[in-house]
Amino acid sequence: MTPPHRCSPPFGNCPKGNSSTEAYIAAHHILLAHASVVQLYREKYQETQQGFIGINVFAYWFVPMTNETEDIIATQRAHDFFLGWFVDVLVFGDYPGIVKKRAGTRIPSFSKDESKQV
Repeated sequence: MTPPHRCSPPFGNCPKGNSSTEAYIAAHHILLAHASVVQLYREKYQETQQGFIGINVFAYWFVPMTNETEDIIATQRAHDFFLGWFVDVLVFGDYPGIVKKRAGTRIPSFSKDESKQV
């Protein structure tokens, strides 16, 4: 089995895809699916099973090359895109501001109910 071969021209040799939006859409739906499963588990199974449910986020850590403002800002932006893209949603109910600003309309938004659920 091979991956679905989705990418955007001029990168790769793929018949279709839009890598500038599809990753945002996929991540958005992963977060919504996680929230739904957590809610289902808590309502139907946790009381009898006494278990825990969570999500695993693979994280990189970045350190500024210098103490220059540009490096510090770039490091924070890297944290927001690599880690905050998921963790901020789980903690605060929304994507980091810089992610929303840079991704613009390419990143889906959460309704108020979805924000509470995640």
